[in-house]
Amino acid sequence: MKKLLQAFHQRWEGYKYRFLPWIMFKLPQSNPAQHDYAPEKQDDLLGKFIQLLTLYNTNKTEAAVSDQLLKHKFSLRLGDSNIKEAGRGVFISYGTVLKHDIVAIYPGTVYMPSDAKFFPSLNNPFLFRCHDNICIDGKNSGLSKSIYKSCGHRDTLGKYKFCDFTWLDPYDPHCCFFNVGQFVNNQNNHFLQNVEYHEVDVPHRDLPLHLRQFFPNVNNSSLDLDFVRTVVLVATRDIEHGEELFSNYFTIVNTV
Repeated sequence: MKKLLQAFHQRWEGYKYRFLPWIMFKLPQSNPAQHDYAPEKQDDLLGKFIQLLTLYNTNKTEAAVSDQLLKHKFSLRLGDSNIKEAGRGVFISYGTVLKHDIVAIYPGTVYMPSDAKFFPSLNNPFLFRCHDNICIDGKNSGLSKSIYKSCGHRDTLGKYKFCDFTWLDPYDPHCCFFNVGQFVNNQNNHFLQNVEYHEVDVPHRDLPLHLRQFFPNVNNSSLDLDFVRTVVLVATRDIEHGEELFSNYFTIVNTV
């Protein structure tokens, strides 16, 4: 019985920050950070997002390495978290991430508030809820995986993939290294936050077709939406090689 209780406690410690009733109970006590972003800053963040995909594409195609690429080059890896009960974590495996740079992207199927998501949400600690109740399902197995693949293939345009499928197997050597935002753990008293979540609406017209193969989000509904919501993790300070990424699940991000 003691071992069973210990196993339950470890599982709860890793899951509670994504359990909505618990979050709503703790939210008034947590003094959450709240950010409002002006349109011009949203445009700047969108530009950084597209730049990240562009630089990755440049590296993948083995084109001439520019000074810009060398300046921004870094990589991530998954490993055992420094927080014992947290399971996997995300680490800087190469280079340095500068303050205000995009470090990672939260992948998954995007659900509008009116979309049905009851069954994918069951036993799912990777369902990210945005400030306007848009949700991103970052689970890479089971029903969530099947839904993502179905939506991605539905929207494929000829030879162009409409989204990234490699994040579904984060240990695949061909996986886009930055599409692992769902594995970033919550801070604690010993390991403080060094990244924060930012919501970005990516208009279809602004993302070139040849870069969509690295974009790890797809809309569950194929209605007349002219954008795809994504969530990027932005460094709150310089992050050095070997450091683990930690977020704050209570951070509230408002778009204007």
